[in-house]
Amino acid sequence: MNTEKTLLKQKPKLLLYAGYYHPRKLKGERLHNHEFCEIMFVKEGGGNVLIGNEMHPIKKGDIVIYNPLTYHAEYFDKETSDEVMFFGFSRLNVECFEPGKLCDGLFKILHTGKYFDEFSFYCDQLLKEKNSKEFQYSTISESLLNILISYVLRLSDDAKVSENTSTCNQIKDYLDKNYTSNKSIDDICRDLYINKYYLTHLFKDAMGVPPLKYMITKRITLAKELLTSTDLTVDEVAVKCGYLDTTYFIKVFKKAEGITPIEFKNQQNEN
Repeated sequence: MNTEKTLLKQKPKLLLYAGYYHPRKLKGERLHNHEFCEIMFVKEGGGNVLIGNEMHPIKKGDIVIYNPLTYHAEYFDKETSDEVMFFGFSRLNVECFEPGKLCDGLFKILHTGKYFDEFSFYCDQLLKEKNSKEFQYSTISESLLNILISYVLRLSDDAKVSENTSTCNQIKDYLDKNYTSNKSIDDICRDLYINKYYLTHLFKDAMGVPPLKYMITKRITLAKELLTSTDLTVDEVAVKCGYLDTTYFIKVFKKAEGITPIEFKNQQNEN
């Protein structure tokens, strides 16, 4: 079963400005910002980016993400034959982040690492399509932009953490709503379109307990509440808690509490 899901809620729209420039010809820019998100890719050379009052070194293979309204300026080594690519785009909506943003905070500097060649290739193709303006160039350009943004998300720890948190919250919300239903882990995985191994390990890492134990704990908590506050029989409590087999319910309850449901009920009545 496929565990992947797209984090893009809608296709970003590539703006008119996108291209190369050779910053060694520039002495630096004044601080400026944009109302949209911008990616800058250092294909060759290196230098610094000024964000707010802080200077950050950048080198070949780095990707700089500027979220909307982030004040920034670039300064590159004069001696280096630099080649920098940049893309501005709007209509960005990534599940992990606020609308319009591609990272947490104002900016993010990532390094392409082993994906340098692939990222360079897709950047080149995107600029080639934009400059040629051949038939269907707009559709192809937006598809290439999606690929580049997907690589950025792959490289971003923020995105990975946010995606895992979002998925874990989805699992927890589902279990909280369905813990009394007679569903197996396989049923839950099918309903959520999540791989069993991925679901189990992600949930346990985040919550400290496997999903099945989490469900059992919630069932036992409900059972104790019903045994204490109602006149329901043990059979009826078992059904309310998602157990069709009363004998099995008693076994699970005793393993969790050390006593049977009847013993628990009597103990509570005495207290």
